[in-house]
Amino acid sequence: MHSLLRLLLPSLLDIFLVVVFMHSLTPIEGYDTWWHLRAGQDIISSLNIPHQDHYSYTASGRPWVAHEWLAEAVFAGIYSKGGLPLLIFLKALIITGTFGLLGTILLRKGASILATLGLLSIALFSSVPFWTVRPHIFTFLFFALYLFVLERYRQLPNNPKILSLLLLPLVMTFWVNLHGGFVIGLVTVLIYLIGGYLSFWLKNKKEGCSGKGIKIASYGAGRGLLIITFLVLGVSILNPQGIKIFFFVFKTITTKVFINYIVEWQAPNLQNWLGYRIFIFVCIILMALRSKKIDPSLGLLFLVTLHFSFTSVRNIPFFMFTATLVIADLWLIPSRKMIRLNQEGFENKAPLAEKVRSRLRYFSSNLTQVTLLCNRHLLLVIFLLVTGLIYSRYPELACGGLDLGSGVKEKIYPIEAVKFIRKEGLSGRLFHPYHWGGYLIFRLYPEHKVFIDGRADMYGEQFFVEYQKLYSCRKDWRETFEKYEIKFALLSKDTPLNFVLKEASDWELIFSDQKSVIYSKRSNPSATKAPSGDSS
Repeated sequence: MHSLLRLLLPSLLDIFLVVVFMHSLTPIEGYDTWWHLRAGQDIISSLNIPHQDHYSYTASGRPWVAHEWLAEAVFAGIYSKGGLPLLIFLKALIITGTFGLLGTILLRKGASILATLGLLSIALFSSVPFWTVRPHIFTFLFFALYLFVLERYRQLPNNPKILSLLLLPLVMTFWVNLHGGFVIGLVTVLIYLIGGYLSFWLKNKKEGCSGKGIKIASYGAGRGLLIITFLVLGVSILNPQGIKIFFFVFKTITTKVFINYIVEWQAPNLQNWLGYRIFIFVCIILMALRSKKIDPSLGLLFLVTLHFSFTSVRNIPFFMFTATLVIADLWLIPSRKMIRLNQEGFENKAPLAEKVRSRLRYFSSNLTQVTLLCNRHLLLVIFLLVTGLIYSRYPELACGGLDLGSGVKEKIYPIEAVKFIRKEGLSGRLFHPYHWGGYLIFRLYPEHKVFIDGRADMYGEQFFVEYQKLYSCRKDWRETFEKYEIKFALLSKDTPLNFVLKEASDWELIFSDQKSVIYSKRSNPSATKAPSGDSS
């Protein structure tokens, strides 16, 4: 009966994860979601991974490295079974799993449940902008999984369950085909390997072992992880590009024009990232003031992820996840030590401040013990399964019940403009903003090909610069329009090009709503509008 009760009672971590899950059930707002979805549909229908572009008229036939093909196929498969609601469910499930892994790591370190939930909350709200239906969410989940396995190995290197390390190369076989962020997995394993050897070497050096003895012992202690590191590296070439995938990723993340113009690749403005600043400040202070030394593996990972986060905002979640573990190691009082502190604090002679602190510790310790006793996650699993069933079988109920509407954050997409294009049967090449390209691929292809979309690496630096000049309306915008034979322009109302075309005598406004406008070139009477059904 006691065991059954433990299975049925939800822990505080379970309740927190349910809140995370519900908070993640938000309409789709990522611009790149749509071209990923269209690519996945084509991959499933043709059973072939594309190697050339066929979505644009500006780069048609150009080599395209579809390195996220598996994620795109997963998205398309999920979409075919339950539409956008089921895609949103998948996103929420991945986010929940990510923070469930992080929370379990912190509790296993001995952190109290209150401290664990506090750290997870800061990490969650600092990474909310990145929780969209895009392939990178798999990278966040797998990074947390790698931390889970490697932290367990670091704390219990002689545990017979060391076979869990085999999970790392198994996951990598999927990760390398899901997202280019698989590189952070390779880096993490390598860091733990180096940190493990360094930690073992320092420990034996302190105990007075000879140099040769240290080498032999350290080799034996780290042999398992060394083998796993080679396995992870080996399976990472099991992708359509083979070893070339590494050169592709390196070239993409070092292309300066993309870093300058694409927001998520730019360095963070610290004024906009409060939780990020808090974690940096706390970690640095703890490292400077605490007598306890940080483990070399975590220390190295902290420095690497901090550096990456300084170079690009899209890397901030990796630092936030690492920082939670660093803070737990350096600051948090392990819950197993709290009972003694509680008893000391309840003495009548203790100062009032110490009594308050000790009572808080006592309260936190009790909550932690209840959490650990009930941490079987059965009700959480049942809840997620039932929710998934609703999303797959009754999508209209899922949307209506959670106020997701159509499942799309309509204010950021040119939804009505696309309906107009389809209804009026507009024919001819269309210019549009970079961030709308993915949505237009999903809604208008193959009748209309796009000018540009989120596959910036495929278009290349030169074309991207040309697009920027055109979008900001430099003097030669007419020459660029003629070069690409553009007949229509779908623009946001606040773009400079809108005001220029509004005054141009050879362009006329044919559509306008609160968000977007469409212009047609007057010399193109093929604004021939053959009515067609609205299938949006």
